[in-house]
Amino acid sequence: MAKQSKIAKNERRRLVVARYAVRRAALKAVIHDPRTPTRSAAPRGGS
Repeated sequence: MAKQSKIAKNERRRLVVARYAVRRAALKAVIHDPRTPTRSAAPRGGS
């Protein structure tokens, strides 16, 4: 049987996955869109 801490951690992981599911789906849609520019042509953020 799994330790209680591992069960709790897995439950937190499920909540994080659910929280970011919409954002992840939107990013995947951008990736699969043929009109999206390649990475080298995309503007970079940062310094």
